[in-house]
Amino acid sequence: QLLSHDWPGNVRELANAAERQTLGLEMTPPQADTQLPGHSLAARQEAFEAQCLRASLTRHKGDIKAVLNELQLPRRTLNEKMQRHALVREMFLG
Repeated sequence: QLLSHDWPGNVRELANAAERQTLGLEMTPPQADTQLPGHSLAARQEAFEAQCLRASLTRHKGDIKAVLNELQLPRRTLNEKMQRHALVREMFLG
């Protein structure tokens, strides 16, 4: 399952999934990380933010103006968030 996911999020997401698999725990979709017990509020917020960004970028096929309108963010803020979550517009072009 690790190889079947394209891991558009950060390295921490992949590391957490690899650790769960190594420990023999059930693999969960990366977007479910916001629901896992034991994660701090900050980690859950980061995962939720990345999930929202990926969903909007996917829905709008990488159209940054549409994403800005939907999420009501300034351009600079969206750029910073995309960079923090290792999201590149080209990943979502449809």
